Amino acid sequence: MAFELERIRETDIILVRASGEGSVQEVYALLEALTTQTLVPTLAAVLLDLRELQNAPSPAEARVLAEAFGNFAVAHGCRLAYVAQPGYPFGIMRMVEMQAQVHGAVTATFSDYPEALRWLAGGVRPGGRRTTPGSGLSRPKA
Repeated sequence: MAFELERIRETDIILVRASGEGSVQEVYALLEALTTQTLVPTLAAVLLDLRELQNAPSPAEARVLAEAFGNFAVAHGCRLAYVAQPGYPFGIMRMVEMQAQVHGAVTATFSDYPEALRWLAGGVRPGGRRTTPGSGLSRPKA
């Protein structure tokens, strides 16, 4: 899996663009790169754009990824948004999202890039609910 990190302009959100064939070992390399990044002073929000990956993890791999992403997010106090293609890739990343939340992570899965960006910036949570930035808790729209 190839990946590149960049700072989304005028934010402190790190964008990860992943492409090609992915593996669990490469995800560990990605998490290490995020840990050592110098694009933002504090790692608070990461948008993982997975739409260009050529394969999606198996359910067994998804459980390993959920633990890795969950532990990473909790250790760094950051929110993670996954953007995946509709269908199986989206479904498997929803599984990763839910299992990462069991580890205490604040995560969400999207098929729409702008919606993921709004959520990370403290805007809209999946389903149109408003969030309190950084809390992971949702409340109805005012």
